[in-house]
Amino acid sequence: MRQPDKSVVHIATHFDSQPGVAANSHLLLGDGSEMSLAEIEATPRLFSGVDLLTLSACSTAITNGAEDGREVDSFGTIAQRLGARGVIASLWSVSDEATARLMETMYRIRQDKPELGKSEALRHAQQQMADGILKPDATSAADRGVRVTAGNGAATAWTHPYYWAPFILIGNWK
Repeated sequence: MRQPDKSVVHIATHFDSQPGVAANSHLLLGDGSEMSLAEIEATPRLFSGVDLLTLSACSTAITNGAEDGREVDSFGTIAQRLGARGVIASLWSVSDEATARLMETMYRIRQDKPELGKSEALRHAQQQMADGILKPDATSAADRGVRVTAGNGAATAWTHPYYWAPFILIGNWK
């Protein structure tokens, strides 16, 4: 994050969002260590200069409430407070393979048609997944995480909203 040119930052890792206090929610780092949401929140201007921060981990847009009524802001909300102009975050646990393809498609659309802006690039990629244009490769490994079932069998495409709908844009949409 200390690089001078960081207009787009994508964090693709695991995030464990827990109710209560921010210290209970953790981001898994590349070296296997964890960074709490409280530690992230305590790093001033961490995302300063970032035009688009994508948090493609699970539940990065969820605000957790404690039993006593106190709330812990979501990772996405905190990231925006720390300087990110636009944040793409997730509302629930996500599929690794589907998320990777969705994000790849969104970035490609954004690069090919910058006039669309962040929100439209995301929406176009989500629409491709919902329409069955983006689908699992026949040769790909089994998808990790939650599986969506249709009737008695597993869903064979990513058309179900579970795969494409968890991602929202917080902040600047351009």
